[in-house]
Amino acid sequence: MMKKKIYIVSHSSIDLVSVLNLYERYRRQCDVTIVISGTEENLRFLQSVDVPESALRFLNFESRNNKNKKRLARYLRQLLAEKRMLDELITEISVNSGVELFFHSYDNDPQAGYLAARVAETNRVTLVDVLGMKPKPLNARGLLSCIGIKNMLYLVIINFVFGRLFMLSGTRSCPLLSLNLGRVKIANELKSVRTPASHLAEYRYPISGNGRKAVFLYADSFGVSEQQHASINREVVDCLVRIGLNIHVKIHPQSRPPDFLDDCNVRYIPQYVPFEFVDLTNVSLVIGLAGASLLCTEGVPTVSLLRLMYPMDSDLYVSAMTQTSQNPAIVYVSSVDELENVVAGLG
Repeated sequence: MMKKKIYIVSHSSIDLVSVLNLYERYRRQCDVTIVISGTEENLRFLQSVDVPESALRFLNFESRNNKNKKRLARYLRQLLAEKRMLDELITEISVNSGVELFFHSYDNDPQAGYLAARVAETNRVTLVDVLGMKPKPLNARGLLSCIGIKNMLYLVIINFVFGRLFMLSGTRSCPLLSLNLGRVKIANELKSVRTPASHLAEYRYPISGNGRKAVFLYADSFGVSEQQHASINREVVDCLVRIGLNIHVKIHPQSRPPDFLDDCNVRYIPQYVPFEFVDLTNVSLVIGLAGASLLCTEGVPTVSLLRLMYPMDSDLYVSAMTQTSQNPAIVYVSSVDELENVVAGLG
């Protein structure tokens, strides 16, 4: 008797806890394939924790590396080639109605959105919601800006290639290309588990060394000048050093190591290791700006720099606060002096 087939789509580092939970749940009784949607860091991580190569399928989307989308003909050729590649995978899955597909993201992944929507026409598709913020369409007024018009053109291109499955959501200053879930026949929806279960302990990355340790979450500047971004982050690092913390830097998978840390005595966590898999057992503090990583700090004191970086009446602040407020333990600091007092109070 043939094993049941399961396909699990991995979009970004945020979903790897869920991906491995599903893999562990099904791998003994099912033929499991993890489909990695264009994110090479996810492939590297899964290889590093010894998931068999036979269970991994990396989809290389060249259009995502095409920064100059003004060359529209080339961009369209890339997208159409990716659609043909996805159509082959859709045929492979849908040839047997008993095959099941899991996906995790409805934002900023039109290729995986197309895959999920088309497979759902014939097979069971489950959404594991790791984002926790269902997309709502932006109104026309929210798109009356240069960035809004640019994203409208992007939406037109994506819907032309993959079908009218997508919409613009998010905020006026930060529109998102989102899968319109109302147009997808989702058979089941699961709530994501944000922290690794005990049976995933073997996949975790240890923080070594003596003394008190802080994990500093770093991402490239967004919505502020690079100078302001670098200045604030350097002040924060200097403050942590002054207090006597040993700093372990976790860089966002799509960001670069910042120059302003070149002369700082910090250690880097491998970039392909998702924050959820960093073992925080011996960590005294987690500090960062925003994002899903601040939601899974496992009881470790957690500080957000949101009020240091953005005006409180800005769209970026409101959007980030909506997400980070899911963790009521986060402390928001408005100055480096306040940060020093908070950290000093940890003992």
